[in-house]
This record gives sequence, structure tokens and C-alpha cells, in this order.
Amino acid sequence: MKTLDWPAVTYRVLAIGNVLVVLIGLLFLLPTAWSVRIRAVEHVPANSNFATWFWTMTSVNLCFLALLAIGGVHLFRLRPSGVTICNDVFVEEIAYFRVIGFLWSALRGPISTGLAAATGVATFA
Repeated sequence: MKTLDWPAVTYRVLAIGNVLVVLIGLLFLLPTAWSVRIRAVEHVPANSNFATWFWTMTSVNLCFLALLAIGGVHLFRLRPSGVTICNDVFVEEIAYFRVIGFLWSALRGPISTGLAAATGVATFA
């Protein structure tokens, strides 16, 4: 009777989880980016810097998704570097959200308003 290789199973389950998170993230991100691109977002003041913040945050989110996909591939191939990549992405996302929270309070005027509007639209994770 053959025993189950639990480390391999765990790595592959985490890899599938990463791929699902990437797909769900893209499911939320792509339609939102498309609607902003065709200017379907209403009630945004012209001087709020919304577009700048939105595309910056969207780029950061795409980087996080790409790193999760890469980590998932490494996990599926049973490489320990996949765990390191996924852990690093997790820590970076926590830092990212803390920086956004800090910027909300540190910035004033239209810049802060644009950041607040973009946070509500661009942040999916």
C-alpha cells in the first residue's frame, strides 16, 4: 500500500488556491479597468487625480496577481521557492494596504480625494 506524499499534496493544493485567487482577482480587476478606460465611472471630480491613482493601484494589483501566479507555478512544480514567493506577496500586500491607509490621512485636498475614490474602485484583494 502506497502512502500519500503530504508535502506534495499540500504544495499542489496551495498552488490551485493561488490560481483560483488570481482568476478571481482578474475577474474583478478586468471589468473595472475596462469601465474606467471607457470613462463609465461617474461622480468623480475632474481635479481629483482619480485616474492617476486608479491606474497606479491597478498596476500594483496586477503585479501582485502575477507574483501569485508565479508562486503557484513554483508550488505546483514542488519547488520550495513557491512558498517564499507567496509569503513575500502576503507581506507586501499588508504593507501596501497600510501605505494606502497612511496616504489617506497624510495627503490633503484633491489628491486625497482621488486616492479615496480609486481605493474604492481599484482595490480588489
